[in-house]
Amino acid sequence: MIRHPILKTIAILSAAVLGLAAVAVVAVAAYFIYHLVVPEKMDITGRVTDSAGQPLAGVEMRAVPLPLDDPYSDSAMKPQDTEHTAISDKNGRYRFKRLVASVGIKEGRCMQGYDIVARAEGRSSPVIHACKHPDDRDSAIELDDIVIEDRGGFEVGGEGS
Repeated sequence: MIRHPILKTIAILSAAVLGLAAVAVVAVAAYFIYHLVVPEKMDITGRVTDSAGQPLAGVEMRAVPLPLDDPYSDSAMKPQDTEHTAISDKNGRYRFKRLVASVGIKEGRCMQGYDIVARAEGRSSPVIHACKHPDDRDSAIELDDIVIEDRGGFEVGGEGS
C-alpha cells in the first residue's frame, strides 16, 4: 500500500492512462474487425419505360454481382454477394436494397460491382454496370432509365442521360 500522497496520485493517474490506452487499442481493433466482417451496403434504384416514355410494370430486374477487383493483386476474388431480383412497380420503378457495396478497410477495400439486367418476355437486355465509388459517402445509386424498345431492343437513356 502506498502511503505518500504524491506517489498515490501518480499511481492512480498511471493506471487511468494505461486503462484509456487499452480501451483505445480495443476500439481501433474493433473498428478494423467490424469493417472486415460487416460489408458496406448500398441501394440501387432505376426505372423501366417503353420507347414512348411510359413506365413498364412487372419487368423482372436482376442485380448480378461481379468478381471483386483486389487492389493488391492482378487476380479477381469471388463476389461477396448473391444475385438479387426486383420487379418494377406500376411507375416502372425498381429498387435493390442493401446490396454489398464494398468489403475491407480503406486502401484495401474492394468494391462490389453489379450487372443490372432487365428480363422481359422475348426481348434482349442491356447490361448496365453499377458500382459505388470508393470515396462516395452516399449509400444509394440512381441509374438512368432503361428504355425497352417496341421492336424488342433495349436502350439505356431517357432522364438523366
